Amino acid sequence: MRSTCLTVSLSAIEENYRRIRAALAPRVKVIAVVKADAYGHGAIPVARRLEAAGADMFAVAILEEALALREAGVTCPILILGGVAPGDEREAVRARVSPAVFAPDALARLEAAAVAENAPAHAHLKVDTGMARIGTRGDAELDELLSRWRDCPHVVMEGMFTHFAVADTQEDFTRAQDAAFQRAVAR
Repeated sequence: MRSTCLTVSLSAIEENYRRIRAALAPRVKVIAVVKADAYGHGAIPVARRLEAAGADMFAVAILEEALALREAGVTCPILILGGVAPGDEREAVRARVSPAVFAPDALARLEAAAVAENAPAHAHLKVDTGMARIGTRGDAELDELLSRWRDCPHVVMEGMFTHFAVADTQEDFTRAQDAAFQRAVAR
């Protein structure tokens, strides 16, 4: 077995962020994905460094990762890409984090949690355009969720997103996913 050493350069991570930021229009927001311990780079030090550099938001996979960032003093908005497990909605509201929502029952639980906490809940609508993991699938599911969202005044829809399945290898499929997402945005 060979030993391996990984040296993480927070200054290099910050420089990469600054280059990405500089390449984007000023109105475009940057979400730094720090799930899985920032892919092994250290979620807390990376998030602290990028927050200081001006990152607009962070994304994590699960509530526990979001709570760890909050406990470490990270104040930027946090998106939970996988949503929250049933029963964890009140904790998400208290921590001011935004779960992905893609099912009416999850939306209803988040609304109830916001009412119980007497605080707004924030969420992002997740649309499945071909990754086949989580998200609304097709117009009927999307329309049903949007209809129910109108009846949930305590849940603020901050945005919506999809997940490109093979953007690095299949350009035609990625274009089809993007077209499907743009149709969902238009709805």
